[in-house]
Amino acid sequence: MKSIGPQVIALSSLLLAGCLAPSREETAARERLARTGREWQPAALPAPAAGAGLAEHLRVALHRSPKVAAAWHRWRAAGERITVARSLPDPRLAFQADLQGALMSLMPGLMLDLPGPGKRAAAGVAAAAETERAHWDFVAATVETAAEVKAAWHRLGFQAEEIRLLRESLELLAETETVAVARSGAGRTGVADVLRLQMARARLANRLANRHDERTVLQRRLATALGLPPDQSPPPGPDRATPSPATAATGEAEAEQIQAAVAGNPRLRALAADVRQAEAELRQAALAGVPDFSLGVEADVKALPWLWRPRLAMTLPIWRAKIKAERAAARAGQAAAAADLAGGQLDVALAAAEQLFLLREAGRATALVESQLLPKARQVRELARASYTAGTTPLETLLDAQRELLELELEAVAAKTARELALADLSRLLAAPPPGAPSLSPSPTETTP
Repeated sequence: MKSIGPQVIALSSLLLAGCLAPSREETAARERLARTGREWQPAALPAPAAGAGLAEHLRVALHRSPKVAAAWHRWRAAGERITVARSLPDPRLAFQADLQGALMSLMPGLMLDLPGPGKRAAAGVAAAAETERAHWDFVAATVETAAEVKAAWHRLGFQAEEIRLLRESLELLAETETVAVARSGAGRTGVADVLRLQMARARLANRLANRHDERTVLQRRLATALGLPPDQSPPPGPDRATPSPATAATGEAEAEQIQAAVAGNPRLRALAADVRQAEAELRQAALAGVPDFSLGVEADVKALPWLWRPRLAMTLPIWRAKIKAERAAARAGQAAAAADLAGGQLDVALAAAEQLFLLREAGRATALVESQLLPKARQVRELARASYTAGTTPLETLLDAQRELLELELEAVAAKTARELALADLSRLLAAPPPGAPSLSPSPTETTP
């Protein structure tokens, strides 16, 4: 039996070296993926039952949302690409023969391409940064989906409050019309009052019909945030308003929340990963002048004993203009990524300041209407109603009082709705994890943007 040559042993060792020893970045990425996979998986959960709370809607959305599922699979794919990037190229089988009327020699061979020193490590670091970007895209998908569910949920809840107020106003107009008909029958007023009340009721009934019609759109918006297919009936949503507990930030507290948004925003984390990837690509470009190698061995199996022919080849990176352009492009890419991150930080800080302002504005509007304006408007309406029943006040005064009261009540609902929408946007900026979300902590290799 012929012995295996030392060339084959050496080549086998190189092949094994290309498949072992995962990098620190790869290990961290795989651990994070495995941890998230144990806590959360895409699943076609049933739609929330009627009467289900916001927490249940958030849980269903996180598992059903196509946006979240797509980000999860992209993250998994990016994690696998770390192994691809740091691995050796596939070995090549070669065959060579000498023919002179008959087969004189037959030489099978095995060739292996070896990237220059440091190139595989740099490629692995760049792929790890891409995985980091994909992770934060996944985090962004979860918090944005949660924000969409919260916004749709609270819109439906406060719209139910609007519908209740419009119905109550319609009932009051109906009662007033009954009084006007009675007074008209007794000759105490003309039929014009009855006609005016009927017109007011028709306008209000049309407004109520529009709110009912709008509710179907809001329910579909909630169904979309939940990831329910178009052929499935949307969930009814809440039938009453459920305000969130919150306190508007001012002064130092506001500054802290803006800093927290800049530090924790997943879109900024993704941009920071882009910077790390650009830095890794710059290191790759710096190695463009390092030659690559090919190592192989052939054996003439027709010879006795076998004739071994080692082969060694090396690239010659002589095109200096090409290498210079690669490095210049990498430097420009790094500068662009850093500028994108700086611009994103400014945008997030501004968005956080705007949402905090809207939160305070909505709080002030709610306090003004509920504590000062509504009590007086109700008193004015009751006085006008009593005076009209007694025949001492014209109908226009009562209608104005009722209209003003209704508009103030709707204004309070609008302010509360604006508050909830600002809170939803703020939770998205702060990357506040919704109930049921997987752990979203950064990896050991990551730095804060």
